[in-house]
This record gives sequence, structure tokens and C-alpha cells, in this order.
Amino acid sequence: MFLVAQRRAFDEPLDRRWWWLAARSGVVHATPGRVMLGVGHIETLPLGGDAGDSRALLDSISIHGDPGPAESDPRCHGLLPFQPGRPGVGMVPQVQWFATEGRSWVTVLGSTAENCADTMDALFAFIEAVQPPDDEPPRLVTLVEHPTPRIFENWVGAAVAAIGRGDLGKVVLSRTVDGVCEQPNDPAAVLERMQEREPSCALFSHPSADGRFVGASPELLMERRGSAIRSHPLAGTTPLGLGHEGGRLLERSPKDLEEHRLVVHDIAARLSPLCDVLTVPEAPTLVELRSVAHLGTEMRGTLSDASADSAHCFALLQAIHPTPAVAGVPLAVALEMIRSIEDSDRGYFAGAVGWFSASGDGDWVLGIRGAILDGTRFSVRAGAGIVGDSDPLDEAEETRIKLSSILEAVIPGCSSALEARRIPSD
Repeated sequence: MFLVAQRRAFDEPLDRRWWWLAARSGVVHATPGRVMLGVGHIETLPLGGDAGDSRALLDSISIHGDPGPAESDPRCHGLLPFQPGRPGVGMVPQVQWFATEGRSWVTVLGSTAENCADTMDALFAFIEAVQPPDDEPPRLVTLVEHPTPRIFENWVGAAVAAIGRGDLGKVVLSRTVDGVCEQPNDPAAVLERMQEREPSCALFSHPSADGRFVGASPELLMERRGSAIRSHPLAGTTPLGLGHEGGRLLERSPKDLEEHRLVVHDIAARLSPLCDVLTVPEAPTLVELRSVAHLGTEMRGTLSDASADSAHCFALLQAIHPTPAVAGVPLAVALEMIRSIEDSDRGYFAGAVGWFSASGDGDWVLGIRGAILDGTRFSVRAGAGIVGDSDPLDEAEETRIKLSSILEAVIPGCSSALEARRIPSD
């Protein structure tokens, strides 16, 4: 059990080799201008309920050395699966980096200060041998869609019929693409391509029982700093093949506006009882990515009691996860429909990826736009929100566009193998 943390400050940019090492064998959580990495021995703890074991471990650590921002305090990184009630995995890395532009802090955990110093010296020597990602991705052998676009269209039709009967208001259905390569995929290379393709997104790399989960998420589920919280859900999508006109059409689309309203209303209702103030803009804004645009609403709040267990970042996350952006409303009915229609467990896809510290602060993003990398095998998943006037062809095409964007970061060029059921008009 760790008892001591030694922190050291550096007035220089973070060496990119730490990124590559963490992407391959540790954890990465990075947003534009703010990078969190974890490497070295990792303490693995169950992440469920109130995350008591992880919180107790963090509370027991005394911090020594250079002063630093709160984000450089020891933290627990974690994955939470899509299915509510199932435990996730929490990891406390022995060596943790926090970096902003031009400055960084390394925090080493150990049983004594001498042990921390030895670990830091050993890792700084080891980092010299870390190799950059290979520019040449592995060659693709097979690529299989589950289900096919035509079957997915049938799923959407069944969901629209259920919504028409009044069984529910919205459900999110998803499908996967599984691939096999000649050589193993390098998570560092995939993460580099994801950052290049989606520089505004939150990058993550995290080990799981199924393989390494690597992605670039556009959606903030929960951010907490002291008594201030923030959530930025996305719902409603259009391809950007139409240029900016597509975004303008999205902002006026009754179908997408209703889909977005259901998400925002649900999250606000869950967070309002915990806040003195919760500010929810009346209209969404447009969030443009590389291949699609979304409707987004940034909610900000002030917690009523930041010291309460219910105000811990992980508890706030659990209060809203899974949101209607990836499940539906009512939640229980949507989850049952997903179980009955989809032919595979989502696992950590559409779950949550993030971190928290002993203070209860943290960041959690939605586990989407990512890939599970397992040696020569990989899997990607994408979904579409279904409401009463959803068009099955359009929803299947939405999943194809999202899947294509992820696949291009995993194996550039392979997305051309996906079947296009509808080509957007000019």
C-alpha cells in the first residue's frame, strides 16, 4: 500500500516519449492543453459503489516535494462499463504526470521517500529507450460488420415502431466492426493518429480485460473542481460532407433537437437536486468534429455541499451514467430494448473513462470514438439515437460515418470496406 508521494516540477514541455510509454503500458487522459499520464506499477482496484477502496488509498497518501496544482496530486484512473450496476476498474499508477503547455509535474508513489527517488531515477533512465510509433500501420487481413447495415436498419425500424406505440421516447442502438491485422496494433500510433484527426477531443488509453481501450472522446460527462461542476452532453448528429450547411440544417432539425432535448432534460433533472445553481442554456450549440457535427449543451453548476459523498466526482458520474445520449429514455425501458436487440455486450464502449483525486475532483468523458486493441485484433463500435421520426437508412449511414472515422485512426484506408447504404446528396 502506498504511503508517500514525491512530486517534482519541470519548467519544460512534457517529453513525448512519456506519451508513447503510457499509451502502450499505462494510462492516458488528455484534453487540449492538459495531459495526465500514468506509468509503472499500477495498483488495480474495483470501481463500483462509492469507489471506497480507491478513495481510501488516495486519502492515505502524504505528498512531499515541489508544490503543484491539484491535478498533480495522486489520482485514480478508471473505466466504467456501459451497463449500470456493473463494476469498473480503478488504477492508481505509481508514476503520474500532469502537464500543461510548457510545465509538468511528476508524482511518484512509494512506501518511503527513498523508494520514490529510486523509482524516479529508474524510469528516467528507462524512458531513453522508448521507441516512437512506426509510421507504417499493420496490414489489414479481415474486417467484419456486426450487424450488417441492412439488419441494423431493421433494428431501427423495430425501435421506431416501439416509440410510436409509446413504449419509450428514445433509444440508442449500436453496431460493431471487428478486424484482424497481420501484426499487432501499436496503441501509441493509434493514439497519435486520433489526436491528429480530432485535436479538440479528450484522448484516452486504458487497459481492460478485453484489451487496451484507446479513443478520442468528444463528450464530457462530468468535470468537478471544488464546488464547480460541468457537463457537456452531445446528441443530434449530421455528416459534414455537406460542409457548414449541414451544421445549419442540424440546428433547425426537429428530430435532432428533440433527441438533444431528451438528453439535456434528463441530465439536468439528475444534477439539479445536488446543486445550489445549475445553468442550462436554452438552445444547443454546434460542435464540429472531423466527419460529423453534433448538437451540444454545456451545463455548469455549483454544488450545494462539496464535502458530501454524493458530490464526489465519481458519485456525480454515477448519478447521470448512462445518459440518454448513449442509452435512451426512460432508461430502464431503453436498456431492456438494447439488451433484446443488440447481439453483443457493449462492455466499456459507451461507458465512462476518467480519473478522480482524494479531494473528489476529477474528469470523466464518454467512452466513444475508440477502439479495443488486443494484439492483432481490434474492435470498434458506434451508435445512433433513435426517436419517433428516425429514418433507418439515415441512422445506418450515421453509424457508418462514425465507424469510418475511428477505423481511419486504427488502420488508415480500411474504412472504404464498409458498406455505404445512402450517399448524402450535394
